Amino acid sequence: MMVPNQSVVLYSRLHLVSQDTNILRAVRWLIFASLFVIIPTITTNVLERFQVTWFAVQEMIISSIYIYDTIRMMRLSPETDKRRNKILYELLAVNVTAILMDLTLVVLEYVGFYFTQVILKAAVYSIKLKLEFAVLGMLVSIVHSRGSWQADCDTSMLS
Repeated sequence: MMVPNQSVVLYSRLHLVSQDTNILRAVRWLIFASLFVIIPTITTNVLERFQVTWFAVQEMIISSIYIYDTIRMMRLSPETDKRRNKILYELLAVNVTAILMDLTLVVLEYVGFYFTQVILKAAVYSIKLKLEFAVLGMLVSIVHSRGSWQADCDTSMLS
């Protein structure tokens, strides 16, 4: 039950960088589908590979949307606020690290290191949740100070 929580945390902060309601709605339904289709199959070990792959792909999709929108934010506001740019680069690094951790779990599952993967999964998801909460705090500070680039964003979307 710890795995879907990561997707919910990713989704909760996606609202801070993405204003595209279609993407947000699609991600929300992807998470709901996981809760109703994937979670009930947890009792069968046969589907373990499918579950690990499903959740890794789901989180990579959400993280990729987040990375894309964060890069877009950085391009829309070429101001020289070094603190803000440093935070955005840290956010990107955390997301890339999370994707790499997911890929590690998938690789361990497919090469047959089941017990190593199960033990590592608990550690990986614990680390990822802690990183997500740190990222959320940094992202909130950027969003609260985004008044200067919001006008640029609105103007560029109208063009």
